[in-house]
Amino acid sequence: VEAERAVVARNLSYSLAYDSLRSKLLAYNAGLPLALAADLNEKTLKFYNEINKNDHPSDRLKSLQLPTAVGERIEIEFENGDRCDALQVLSEGHIRCLGLAILLAKITRDSLPFLIFDDVVNSIDDEHRGAIIDLILNSDEVGKSQLIAPMATPNCSTVGQSNCSR
Repeated sequence: VEAERAVVARNLSYSLAYDSLRSKLLAYNAGLPLALAADLNEKTLKFYNEINKNDHPSDRLKSLQLPTAVGERIEIEFENGDRCDALQVLSEGHIRCLGLAILLAKITRDSLPFLIFDDVVNSIDDEHRGAIIDLILNSDEVGKSQLIAPMATPNCSTVGQSNCSR
């Protein structure tokens, strides 16, 4: 019985430590969307509209709200005032542009020294490639980072090389 009492006491300390770690991880996880999306709405909106600058004006966004809690959606508002869940109304190409805009907003907010894109323009339709290249290469905000972007599409790498001043 005495030997078991020591084992039970040790196991109880493990159980308490596990419960403490688990509650800290759950609290961290609950706050993660807010931490990731904090202060990204304006830059994401700006970058998204720059990527889509050649689209019809009615397709551009007036506002954008990134989720700040688990289960929330990305809410967008078009210039005409219509508010929607972005993933329900945007095309696949526009969702990719939105994802890239969120990534660029996070990179610029965190002042990361370099950007690595693995053939990013191949996953985007032809209509938006030029705007993306222009944004990445000529934006004062994005242009502060070193760009590493292997591109398999010949015309994109040619455009990138001819426009690249860094």
